[in-house]
Amino acid sequence: EDATMDTHWGYQFKFYRGHQTEATHVERPGGPGKCMRIFYNARKDNRTAAQVAPGVWDVDRYPLVRFQYRIPRGVPVSVQLSPFPAPGRPDGFIVAATENLKDRLSDLDGCALMDDGAWHEITLDARRVREVEPGLQYLRQFMFSTPWQDPLPTEEPGLTLEDCEFWFDDFAILAGE
Repeated sequence: EDATMDTHWGYQFKFYRGHQTEATHVERPGGPGKCMRIFYNARKDNRTAAQVAPGVWDVDRYPLVRFQYRIPRGVPVSVQLSPFPAPGRPDGFIVAATENLKDRLSDLDGCALMDDGAWHEITLDARRVREVEPGLQYLRQFMFSTPWQDPLPTEEPGLTLEDCEFWFDDFAILAGE
């Protein structure tokens, strides 16, 4: 945020607003400051959004990912951590998801993202990728996965693709204990 750019120290991450969804920096609904709003765009694929690529992300040195988010009821969203490409290695690992996606996930038993329209904060441990890939030390990126295709993987009555959106704020990759 503009107000904290001169006073906060840390790493600047490369943030891709998502070539497959639409995104904008907006006033935070129900709170102070600004946040990112990710939303459906009929002219795009709408499968991924908000990739954050730290460069060389050592999960032993920086294992914690923390962010605040707000997801309307029924909107499917998950969080994926992606390693650098290697033969025989998965492209990514799902570490959190809304309830309507949890049954479809096979990588890890992801944490629940709440889709109730309220703001929540979550802290994820990136070292969980070792449950699938034991020797993995470096990650390439963090990404929100947004399966906003027809039909939507949700049973929320009346929800349409045009209703698909979410907000996130205060994203950080942190050192662990």
